[in-house]
Amino acid sequence: MRVDLHNHTTLCNHAVGTTEEYIKKAIDLGIDIYGFSDHAPCKNKFDPKYRMDINSKKSYENDILFLKDKYQKDIKILLGYEVDFIEGDYNYDEILNGKNIDYLIGSVHFIPQFDSKYSLFNSNFWGFDNPEFIDQYQSKDITKIWEDYFQAVYCMVRSN
Repeated sequence: MRVDLHNHTTLCNHAVGTTEEYIKKAIDLGIDIYGFSDHAPCKNKFDPKYRMDINSKKSYENDILFLKDKYQKDIKILLGYEVDFIEGDYNYDEILNGKNIDYLIGSVHFIPQFDSKYSLFNSNFWGFDNPEFIDQYQSKDITKIWEDYFQAVYCMVRSN
């Protein structure tokens, strides 16, 4: 069985092509289960450059549900979200509440930031895995980066 669950659409601003083109390619490649998992919207507009806007949530879900029905004989399509964990930042239930959501991917793309000089999205966090910030590694302690990352993963798991 071939499964591919980490796929974004153009709504999160770092993918190209239509959702239907993705499905047709997945069918051509023999994928059995294909899931869309755009970066979940955030009501406080955190990191808008790399996630869908809250106003696009309904059209995203409708598009995936339409394809799920249209291609049901060819491939199993799942509707999901990639949820960036930032402790205490927003109410996930309010954003992600929906009966049609099949799965969530928890991710940690932001860790605490103590040097506000480099803050792009939020004065308390920095996108440590974003190529835009690669120069920051020169001024940071790599051990501290890993500690902060694993602490954030730990908090995400404990948050359910």
